[in-house]
Amino acid sequence: MATNLPVSAFGNLILTGACFSFVNAALEELIFRGLFWEIVAKEWNAVVALVVTAILFGLGHLHGYPPGLLGVVLASLYGVALGLLRWWTGGLALAVACHVCADATIFSLFVSAGAFNRTSVWSLSSLSV
Repeated sequence: MATNLPVSAFGNLILTGACFSFVNAALEELIFRGLFWEIVAKEWNAVVALVVTAILFGLGHLHGYPPGLLGVVLASLYGVALGLLRWWTGGLALAVACHVCADATIFSLFVSAGAFNRTSVWSLSSLSV
């Protein structure tokens, strides 16, 4: 994940992390708990929509962290939690907010682990390779 983020385009890790967290969360929630949920719930019901979107969300994270089956299971469980928030509130705002927080946490863990150790947290000046 870390190697695929355009850190140099944003100038620093804080801005990169904020943009990644918001854009990724918003797009995934619009797709899974928005579009897919509506299609499945309209055809069947909210319970089926919850299960189907959670499984699809998990499969979409097959190559995330942790990778493989464990990652799919964990992301699917998180997808159930986000789906329950969507169902409970009738909208996407709370699911998006929770997803942004989760993505920001994941991003900060990558920073702490040194995934961007050649990149300054604060400035563009140390981005040259």
